[in-house]
Amino acid sequence: MEPDSDKFWYVHSCDLDVNIQVKIGTLDGRREKPNYEDLLKDPLLKHSGLHQAACSDLYVTCHVYAEGRELTLPVRTSHKSFSSRWNWNEWLTLPLRFSDLPRNAVLALTVYDCYGPRRSEPLGGSTISFFGKHGVFRQGLHDLRVWPNCVAHPDNTPGKVQDPGKDQMQRLAKLAKKHRNGQMMKVDWLDRLTFREIELINEREKRSSNSMYLMVEFPRVEHEGVIYSVVWWERGDQAEYDHHTSGSIVRIPDPEIALENLQESKHHRLARSLRSGVTDRDLKPNLSIRDTLHVIMSTRPPSS
Repeated sequence: MEPDSDKFWYVHSCDLDVNIQVKIGTLDGRREKPNYEDLLKDPLLKHSGLHQAACSDLYVTCHVYAEGRELTLPVRTSHKSFSSRWNWNEWLTLPLRFSDLPRNAVLALTVYDCYGPRRSEPLGGSTISFFGKHGVFRQGLHDLRVWPNCVAHPDNTPGKVQDPGKDQMQRLAKLAKKHRNGQMMKVDWLDRLTFREIELINEREKRSSNSMYLMVEFPRVEHEGVIYSVVWWERGDQAEYDHHTSGSIVRIPDPEIALENLQESKHHRLARSLRSGVTDRDLKPNLSIRDTLHVIMSTRPPSS
């Protein structure tokens, strides 16, 4: 597999012999505790992780499905003791290569909890497709809704669903995807502040939700410092997919960009006058600035 000039890697039927990796992140949300009637019906609940006051020892299993059938053996996270939050932060290597991945492959994630001696019960499950609607392999972080008390299956546990009470979190996820795909302008210092605020908003939304959310991360393909997108394509396939190779930002030349900004200059003068004393707080423009302002005010607007 060779990278092309449009920053895409194409998956062929015999290329890219690299195993797929998925990172299991955090599990957030509200978990329901068993009531008194459930404890009477099943006394083992008292010794299960569901009845613990702190975070119980959960683990996650990963399956790969295609057309309703399992393609690989399950892969699970290692044992980890949690204190106040379920956070695995672990990369799992799936026994499947990129070249062997079908177009409709789905990743199924099931969270299990200890129920008794040599017994575990599913806390919930969720699924997500490896490729998007345009055939591009998913990248970055994704928050998946966990369907309670069931094993993950592509037919009944979709991870990407519309939650009526979480419109803000879903809207921010779409904007973050546009930023990652280069469809939004990137400003380093502003991006750090913005994404930190997005993380705080998502944490508040997930903690106040009645559902649970599992965060997973798909790897990025990087070659010589350039990030590429993995696109599904098979030899002999005539299907075409639309890919946006550039952002939707239109750059317009500004002839006044090298001129002085009168508002910023005035602001800096007033800010310095606050430190210099009371007499300079009512600082007025000098003759040159006044003449410039008169010229601007007397200029007629362009006719439409």
